[in-house]
Amino acid sequence: MTLTHGRNAPMETLDYPLAGRAAPPPLRPILTTKLPPPVTDPPGHLPALDGLRGLAILLVMGHHFVFGISPSGPVERSVVSVLGAGWIGVDLFFVLSGFLITGILYDSREQGHYYRNFYWRRILRIFPLYYAVLLGATFLAPSVMQHFSAAPDQSMSQELPWAWIYGANFRMAWTGRLSLGYLAHFWSLAVEEHFYLVWPLLVGTLSRRWLMRVCGFLILGAFLMRVGLAGTHGHWMAVMWLTPCRIDALALGGFIALAARGPGTIAVLVEPATVAAALGGAILVGFFLGGGGFDPENDRILQTLGLTALAVVFGALLIYAICRPARSIFGKALRAPILRTLGKYSYGLYVLHFPVLVLVLFRLQLPRRLLPILHLPLLADLAQVATGLAVSFALAFLSYQCLEAPFLRLKRRFA
Repeated sequence: MTLTHGRNAPMETLDYPLAGRAAPPPLRPILTTKLPPPVTDPPGHLPALDGLRGLAILLVMGHHFVFGISPSGPVERSVVSVLGAGWIGVDLFFVLSGFLITGILYDSREQGHYYRNFYWRRILRIFPLYYAVLLGATFLAPSVMQHFSAAPDQSMSQELPWAWIYGANFRMAWTGRLSLGYLAHFWSLAVEEHFYLVWPLLVGTLSRRWLMRVCGFLILGAFLMRVGLAGTHGHWMAVMWLTPCRIDALALGGFIALAARGPGTIAVLVEPATVAAALGGAILVGFFLGGGGFDPENDRILQTLGLTALAVVFGALLIYAICRPARSIFGKALRAPILRTLGKYSYGLYVLHFPVLVLVLFRLQLPRRLLPILHLPLLADLAQVATGLAVSFALAFLSYQCLEAPFLRLKRRFA
């Protein structure tokens, strides 16, 4: 096979022997061909989605690990601003969860023990680490705080029961304060758990067409609820963290999963996804360049229209991840070993990284300690980010191997 270059590239031609067989027609330029069908069917394992999980957890950890950093120069401000926008990784997690859970439920709803199998598999995946951390927060963390000569947070101990029942988001939205301290990030786990509780009932009873209508209703309803809360001066935690306000990203992922199971393949969604992503991306770029610092706490439009645009962009990214060939630049990037590894341990990384930040990094004050050695504030700040990533990954790896994996093996009983 030879490749031609120049104004007609990229083209492919085959060197065929002339005797005894006719040469095939020349291939069309790659840029004019339609996208190929997905590498595998959506119900199967898609390596690119591991990469998306890895990207999502990198965004979230980058956002949290720049907490407490006060940039002193333009370069440092730019780095902190970019990393600080990583809160959007939670929205990517929501879209992925909606897509994967809806696909699992829809494909298994005609099988026996539909509800039992689903709920037990979710329990075995989520509960062991989640409740192990809560046990540690109840009995171990106070001793750790005393070791660092810090008084235990009495208010947090009073708020922990809300986390035990997956009510962290409702409690903090109601009080308007981060009453769960280093477990404040559990708000998003609560949102997903509420989705897991209700969504199987709808998927198990409604047709695909009606489910897609419900998804559309939830997307519009979440947007209108955020607008209503923001317009009545509701606290930003209520607008951003209440389950009904954040169900749109999960519903959009579900809509994509259902659309992929209709006539044709998921590749038919690429063209409309490109248009939607262009519009959503333009809105997000406008927010980022508008001088507001991409801070949802203080920007009502970002809390409302911005979250909808984020869901649309990440929905398009999900479609591209499934449809783009593995050999493309985009496909290779999502299948990079480092992203897939982070995706494999993303649940443990998400649960454990924020306690690492609050209980370890904030206590050590690494940037202040490293500044006399590194001399540049930016390097000292990046050292905090790198240390947080390394410690979080080590803990997530140990958690997966020692705690999560034994429970995951039990999922076979509920296949």
